[in-house]
Amino acid sequence: MSWPPGIAIAHSGIDRLRLTSVGANCLIVALLASAPLWVSQYFATDILARAMLLAILALALDLAWGCCGILSLGHSAFFGLGAYAMAIVALRWDSGLAPYVGFVLAILLPALLAAVVGWFMFFGVTSSLYVAIVTLSLPVLLSAIDLRIPKLTGGLTGLSGIPSFPWAEPLYTYYLLLGALMLAIVIVTWIVRSDFGRLLMAVRDNEERARFFGYNTPALRLFIFALSAGLAGYAGALYAPYNGFVSHGLLGLVLSTSAIVWVAIGGRGTAAGPVAGALLVNILEPTLNAAFPGFWQLFLGLIFTVVVLLLPSGLFGLVGSRRPPRRGFQIIDAPPGRRTRDRMTVAARKLNLSFGSLAVLHELNLEIETGKLHCLIGPNGAGKSTLVDVITGRLRASAGDIVIDGAQAAFLPPNVIVHRGVMRTFQASNVFETQRIGDNLFLAACRRELALLTQSTNQIAMPVDARRVLQLSGLDRKLDTFAGELGHGERKWLELCMVLTAQPAIIILDEPTAGLSSIDRANVGEVLISLVREHSLGLLLIEHDLDFVKSIAERLSVLSQGTIVADGSVQAVAESPVVRQIYLGHTNAHE
Repeated sequence: MSWPPGIAIAHSGIDRLRLTSVGANCLIVALLASAPLWVSQYFATDILARAMLLAILALALDLAWGCCGILSLGHSAFFGLGAYAMAIVALRWDSGLAPYVGFVLAILLPALLAAVVGWFMFFGVTSSLYVAIVTLSLPVLLSAIDLRIPKLTGGLTGLSGIPSFPWAEPLYTYYLLLGALMLAIVIVTWIVRSDFGRLLMAVRDNEERARFFGYNTPALRLFIFALSAGLAGYAGALYAPYNGFVSHGLLGLVLSTSAIVWVAIGGRGTAAGPVAGALLVNILEPTLNAAFPGFWQLFLGLIFTVVVLLLPSGLFGLVGSRRPPRRGFQIIDAPPGRRTRDRMTVAARKLNLSFGSLAVLHELNLEIETGKLHCLIGPNGAGKSTLVDVITGRLRASAGDIVIDGAQAAFLPPNVIVHRGVMRTFQASNVFETQRIGDNLFLAACRRELALLTQSTNQIAMPVDARRVLQLSGLDRKLDTFAGELGHGERKWLELCMVLTAQPAIIILDEPTAGLSSIDRANVGEVLISLVREHSLGLLLIEHDLDFVKSIAERLSVLSQGTIVADGSVQAVAESPVVRQIYLGHTNAHE
């Protein structure tokens, strides 16, 4: 979304007056720390303490949903499993080590369960589109198991008499739980504000683009899902000794849906919003429930509906800044990362792709090599973009081979193909619109994934060719601008800069000049020629404009009805009767 200049300035000014997520959390913690001084002891040690534990559950859900886009409808299963693990070990094992072992198990068991379920969701036959449905079954499944083993779990009656914390003073417990909440806030904030957090937000908003920059997005989602489950189990481990009683209701759907409401009302993806939402709802609940018996759930449902429809950013969006902070990006020279071999090839051999009875590609043969500017043309519906999808792993061929640098690659996922040295752009510019230009370039340059947890940097390592394109496009002066605010042409330039920053050996450009002005088209042509001549890149350019192709290409292939019908030098192919028939509808140019 682009803003008129005046509105952009006003928005920026308002944004500076708003609370950051860190500032909001500091304010919340300060209010909770001072609460025993100005509220009754019962209110502090019962209502506030319980609300803080549930706020940790909300943070855990927000880590998965708000930061990585994993909508889990079963986080109560992880919370309840943590509570049961702590309670069972404390009650069944008479040892001084029981509380410590129970606490560790309360974190590990939910994380392990999430890892197993997540493996099938993100790597297995179950599509990630069905995450909500799969996670919805977890509370139902664990509740059923709980009722089947009453000797261990207590069944319907639950487990009571769980040893409490080893001190009698309620305020000690209150401040212990406040410390536990602070630790959870620090962990989530640290993740969100790290370079890894930038990657999570990118995966949340545009997973496909992240995959085509070499990130193993299923592994990232699995890691975050397991970490989120462990954090929910951590909350459950504290809940068991605090409450002294656990029941199968902790595993049920009511708590799961309540957590979703807390996060949505507070504002997901903000760290502060879920904490504020959980605290606000759970503090108001006993008061309003006593004042209006039977109507509290109605009030909460109305609030949830209003927030979702009118305040998609949650209540935090009213007072907090949701725009990532300016980083003051610095561009530095990238170390050599491209393959230094004299020649690298990508070959499609007897490639076939069918959707039912519809044959899209048929016995197609094509070879791309470094140091060549190769153009592929063809009429609409010829299968050009489909061919690119097959080569880069977006689609799987029905038959035939894809060979990259002599190795079979027909069944490799996109991120592995990227690491083999082959990258692509998309017909419609595909960038991380919710991130700044500098963040887009940073994510393209750095693919170390989990190592990004340890740092938060503003440096972007770019090779010489990428820096040249960045300067030519004028984007080097807009690094703090959000990609979603760019026009069509600038997004095309940004995507090209991102691909060059990743330093592949071969790039497939799917209509890079579509929608560009004649000046920009000429500039793109000059850039592409220099990339091949000066940096020995291999380029396959998908184009419609035959005149543009003639001005830059060294080799030309023609795709029609799913197969290559002409291939060779530009002049020979352009003048062939087959191409005239395809583009002009006849074989005689004088007719």
